Amino acid sequence: MTAAKKVLDKITSYSSVVIFIAMVLMVTYQVIARYFFKSPSSVTEVLTRYCFVWLIIISATYMFGQREHINISVIKDKLPKTPKMIVSIIIELVTICFAGLVMVYGGFTITKMNLVQLDTILHIPTGVIYSIIPICGVIIIFYSSIIIFIKHIILDLNSKQISNNYEEDFRMSIALQVALVMVTILVILLIIGAPIGVAIGLSSAVSMICMIPANVSFATSAQRIFAGSNSFSLIAIPFFILAGNIMNNGGIATRLVNCAKVIAGRMPGALAQSNVVANMLFGAISGSGAAAAAAMGSTIGPLEDKEGYDKNYSVAVNTASAPVGMLIPPSNTMIVYSSIAGSVSIAALFMAGYIPGLLWGAAVMVLAGIMAKRRGYQAEERVTLKIALKTFWQAIPSLLLIVIVIGGILAGVFPATEGSAIAVVYATVLSLIYKSFKLKDIPRIVLESAKTTGIITFMIGLSSIMSWAMAFTEIPDMIATAILGLTDNKILILLLINVLLLVVGTFMDVTPAILIFTPILLPICTAFGMSPIQFGILLCFNLSIGTITPPVGTILFTACRVGGTTIESVIKTLLPYFAVILIALLLVTYIPAISMFLPKILGLV
Repeated sequence: MTAAKKVLDKITSYSSVVIFIAMVLMVTYQVIARYFFKSPSSVTEVLTRYCFVWLIIISATYMFGQREHINISVIKDKLPKTPKMIVSIIIELVTICFAGLVMVYGGFTITKMNLVQLDTILHIPTGVIYSIIPICGVIIIFYSSIIIFIKHIILDLNSKQISNNYEEDFRMSIALQVALVMVTILVILLIIGAPIGVAIGLSSAVSMICMIPANVSFATSAQRIFAGSNSFSLIAIPFFILAGNIMNNGGIATRLVNCAKVIAGRMPGALAQSNVVANMLFGAISGSGAAAAAAMGSTIGPLEDKEGYDKNYSVAVNTASAPVGMLIPPSNTMIVYSSIAGSVSIAALFMAGYIPGLLWGAAVMVLAGIMAKRRGYQAEERVTLKIALKTFWQAIPSLLLIVIVIGGILAGVFPATEGSAIAVVYATVLSLIYKSFKLKDIPRIVLESAKTTGIITFMIGLSSIMSWAMAFTEIPDMIATAILGLTDNKILILLLINVLLLVVGTFMDVTPAILIFTPILLPICTAFGMSPIQFGILLCFNLSIGTITPPVGTILFTACRVGGTTIESVIKTLLPYFAVILIALLLVTYIPAISMFLPKILGLV
């Protein structure tokens, strides 16, 4: 069994690397074909999207084998050995249920249904494309079975570790049933420490049984995993993650950190302040808060440990500042919002994100400085003008990536997805020039990026099940009606919308939340005179906060993992940062000029 697991690990990991590299090459080819030969290929675009879905599912499967999916283990870890083992077995059984019902049964059903339907571009049965879901479901079941049999039964036992009105009422009742079942199962699974993706997917799939037959529910769930991931715009996410990892391993992140240290080195808690500035620079380049948290945590974190900084303080600062990259362009969330909102300019959204992003970063820096002063963390020695100029000069090639990617997107030269592929190529070439890593390091870096992609993007696919269930029962519409029924005061309604989005952000990934709540909340806000651009920034700001709050706080989990600490130990230190970020959110909500100043000055609105 262990030999078979090793073989499956190699197959899934190597497959992830090969598919990832193939995606980069195909998108790069698409850019070259479009702008040099004027002959873009529709086959390449479709194949890239399908490869992206396969990458998500295969890399997520690999992470199940490595037991590295995100979970909340605070309660389980404090249990005695025997209850802890029992809970661990339950988690594996839950995972088997999820994989068996949603991925194997549901995936096989949807595969069988689509075997006779040909893809219009590739001319192959779409069932072949869907087949990756049940195949990987079987592998996940095998992984969990191994954990139960070998670890918990053989090893644990041998070591003796066991010590209309009618219609409206009916719809409301169905919606309440779905919501209650979904929330109850979700909370229970999260409490016992099940992987968050499994908890979201299984709770949503089971809740759908309240309104449709079980076989249809599981087949629909499998289809939603595929459909929720099958988006060309989402491909920018793994590419920006890969670009971030290349920059981190290729010496680019170090140059940005050195540049940040020159800017913020004279402030109290110089290294923490440099972390914030570096996250703003790195996030602006990579477009990924998780990549920024990983890069800066692994680069500045050891320096902070050496200087005697409290680990929880360091991780809290890194966590609080990493989402700034989701507001300062390039921003995947803004691109998704633009596609849903309709006629909203991506260029205007990008420009609108700068000041709110800087406001977020400044708020974190002020609080980090106050806390550093109380803890006795001193500023660094003043650097000479010569060293400062040399440091800035060394950082210019790295910072040029912002100009190339953002400039190209704003000028309409290429879309965000192609821009992200260009970022990968540019970062790779620059790192090779710096001689910071060799070609043989690329597979390792790609695999690390695939693992992160598998964790994060798999949850997006699973969140789409929840999104579909909520949309089908019209729960968001009921929420909007409830909000408008409470008051007609603009200030209070905007406050309630903020509260709603903050709550949603804690349980739902950014992308599906945008997909669901943009059509519901945008008309409400525009009716009160709010610009769609300001609402987009408000939406992204709120949901960015959700990335650093449990249970679906991807940036929080990333920062804690890189920083070598736990969520429960960081939360106490992180709470004051939530307070200052919320103040910045209120300013963005009630002062339109913060978002609209740059777009208006540049004539974009």
